[in-house]
Amino acid sequence: MDTSVHNESNRTYGCALLAALATAALVSVTFLTFGDAADAESQALFDCFAFLLRLILFVPLFALTPALWARSAWRTHPAVLGVLTLIAFVVGAAFGGMLPGLCAAGMIAPAGAFLYAAQRMKLSNFKIVFYGSIVMLTGLFIRISVPTMVSDGDAFLP
Repeated sequence: MDTSVHNESNRTYGCALLAALATAALVSVTFLTFGDAADAESQALFDCFAFLLRLILFVPLFALTPALWARSAWRTHPAVLGVLTLIAFVVGAAFGGMLPGLCAAGMIAPAGAFLYAAQRMKLSNFKIVFYGSIVMLTGLFIRISVPTMVSDGDAFLP
């Protein structure tokens, strides 16, 4: 029993499915809005509620989703990162068009790929957290500022 000749890796696709669901949820949260209200006061209340709900859902999902990407790539195959990027693009394109789809993929893909690469290179915890936060901030810049840069010519308008 002490020596095993079983050399195959145990692939778990449940983590990849969970990463796909988290990706779809994260991308769809950024497009969450409520309908038009009859008066301006109700519309302001709807907008405020939608903003708070997006914030409450976005922050934990954005912290968790890249880690799920890295874990699913580690447990299955690195090609799952491409599939998850495609899912992020398709969900973003379904809600907002081609540019929001590309920006949604650009928000998550660098962080997920970085975490996977950092695990493979056996970086220290400090380097993973420090460089990972820079990569995640770059992803947020892509998601928030690139659409306004394309439409209005000013990346810092939002």
